[in-house]
This record gives sequence, structure tokens and C-alpha cells, in this order.
Amino acid sequence: MADVLLALHETDEGGRGEQTVKPAVASEFAAGKASSQNLVLPSIPRSAPLQGRGLPRLRHRRETLPKRPPRVPVWRPTRRAEATGPGRSVLEGWHEPEVIVMDDLGCMRVSFTYNQMSSVSAVYSEKARRAHYDESAHEAAFLRWFTVDTRFTAIQFQPFTILVRTNTGKVREYTVDALFETQDGILGCTEIKATPEYFNDPETDDKLSFFSRTVESLGITSGITRWAASSFTNDISRNIKDIYDKRNTGFDADHAELARRIISANGGISTLGTVAAALPLRSLDAQDALRAMACRRLVGIDLTRPFCPDLPIFLPPEPARPGALRAFQAQFLPGNAE
Repeated sequence: MADVLLALHETDEGGRGEQTVKPAVASEFAAGKASSQNLVLPSIPRSAPLQGRGLPRLRHRRETLPKRPPRVPVWRPTRRAEATGPGRSVLEGWHEPEVIVMDDLGCMRVSFTYNQMSSVSAVYSEKARRAHYDESAHEAAFLRWFTVDTRFTAIQFQPFTILVRTNTGKVREYTVDALFETQDGILGCTEIKATPEYFNDPETDDKLSFFSRTVESLGITSGITRWAASSFTNDISRNIKDIYDKRNTGFDADHAELARRIISANGGISTLGTVAAALPLRSLDAQDALRAMACRRLVGIDLTRPFCPDLPIFLPPEPARPGALRAFQAQFLPGNAE
């Protein structure tokens, strides 16, 4: 993977949904140093144009369809509150952190109630090897991204809770939204919000800053990344969902082996049309099978472009340290990390 990641910026007020590219050092993403002012959402680097030959690329008909208006949250903070003094972590003297890994490997139990501002859903995740319970649409958006992006080899939502004590003996707790393992064998923690404005609240900033330093001092990860679902443009969200919706499509091991062999024969990268045409399936069934293969890291798909015949498909690298996330959980919950 290149040392430069693509930053997907929030849709502008005009609703154009444009994607701008901003370089960010890969170690910044791995160390969880991204701030709410510079939300770094790594994406597959754009590949070299495969059609080549010096000919201009003609846009696919799917790329010429009218764009939907940008989705906006039901509510978002409108003003930035300024901190007037030390945060609660300082005033209460938080100390003695203790990590507790959930007995069910982080499966968050929620009450399925009606008339809520955000939906609550449950879905099985192949990379987590269990069902995930999502509290809101923005957590579900990140679950879809973690599932289809081949650079993530394992994920867990609500994987562990950190308990701290105050000077008066009270116990405060914080549960990490998500813990992920990258193909480089690096673990990362993240706090997920709907929009970046939530991170501007002084109390939220103080809490996240304290627990970010805590997870770093405990040697779990190098901090807690702050990510907002609004940083996904409409086009990126549509591409991710297009792949995610076909994650349960059935395919034979022979089909996966054939697809990987074709991609390997083309130097490790090919196109959707070339690979789909070689599979002994109908055209649409072959495309759905490739989507499902991407969710299982058998092939990789460029998430920055719509599902068109010239869409680049590549072979994802083997994980550098497979099982790093499970090994971490085994340290705090022996016998339950299998």
C-alpha cells in the first residue's frame, strides 16, 4: 500500500458531493492521530488507468445519472462551546484505569424500542465472526466500510470498556466504539459520531483526550481516532453499500480461485469486466460474486469509483500479523478469543 492515504472530506454546502484528495501520512491513521478538523478516512488509492493506450475514458451511464441530494443528520451541534476551565478528568482526578473485555467479545446488547431518532439494527459480520448491534445509522455506515475495505482484516464494535476512579471513589467508564485490525497488523481504536461538530464539545473532547492517552499508556493502540460518518460523500457511501448489500452472495471456491488467478496473470490488477466475463456465471451473478469475494478479502475493489466494467479489481496483500485483535482480547479474556 502506498504511504499516502486519501482523505474523504465532508460534502460542501452546495451539495455537489465532490471528493477532494488530501495527503495524510499512513502512520497518522495507524496511530489514531486524526483530529475532528482533519478527518482521515483511508481509501483505496486510485489505480493507473487500465484502458490506457492514450485514449480518453468514456463515462459509464451509471456515472451520468442525476445525483441524489446529500444526506444530512437530523440534528447537529450548531455552535462550538469554549472550555472555561479544567475538564472533568482533571477536576475529578481520574486514575487507576482498568480494561474490561466484554464476555461476548463486545457484542453490545441494546433494547429494541420504537420512536427513536435513530434506528437500531443487528447484522452478522464476517470479519468480527459474530453479530454486531448498531445504535445508529452512522455506526452502521462504518460497519459497512470496515466490511468492504480489504485493508481491515478484523473488527469489533464495543470491544472493551475502560473503568477509572475519581478522587471521591466514584467509577467512570468509557466504551470504545470500534477496534480494528489492519492488513499491516496494527490495531486502532475509533470514536464514531454523526458529524465532526460533536467533537467540539469541551466535555467530549476532554473525555476522548484522556482515554486516548490511557489506551496509549496501556499499550493497546496509539490513541483513539475521531471519525464522523458525514465525511463519506454520497458517491463513496453508494459504492460501499453497493458492495456490502451483496456480501452474502454464494460462490464456489473454484470461482474465487479462478478470479484470483486471472487477476494475478494481469500483474495483480484487472478490471471488473475482464474477471466477470471469465467466471462461468451469468454477468450479474458474476458481479455479485465478486462483491461477496471482496467482503471476504479474496479480491479487492476500488471504492472511489462506481461499479462499472472498467472498475479496477486487485489482489489484497496477506495480513502481516493475522490474529492481532484476537490476541489482544486473549490477554484480557483468556479462553474466549477463539
